[in-house]
Amino acid sequence: MANILSKKMAMFIPRKNFKLYEEADTEFTKELTEKEPDDEAEDMIVLEDISKIYQIGDNEVRALDHASLSIRKGEFVSIIGPSGSGKSTMMNIIGCLDTLDEGKYYLEGQL
Repeated sequence: MANILSKKMAMFIPRKNFKLYEEADTEFTKELTEKEPDDEAEDMIVLEDISKIYQIGDNEVRALDHASLSIRKGEFVSIIGPSGSGKSTMMNIIGCLDTLDEGKYYLEGQL
């Protein structure tokens, strides 16, 4: 179950999957199928109280300010928010393109 990331940003986790299948006429179509959340699924990504702080001159800019979330295996997630809310910063941290300044990041249980 996902947590709210910060006051400026929200996460949307649809509880439905898009399943692709091939029909008899070989055209691919998308079938929206219901999928109940798996309470037994392991957390694949966990961010605990993370912060990313940029120093610009004398000013401190908190791109992420104590944000937390967890994403289970098999979940589809959208991170949405207004410009400047920290979406790209969070994705860069999740993708290991950037480091966090505070907090913990677990990927498949490893710190």
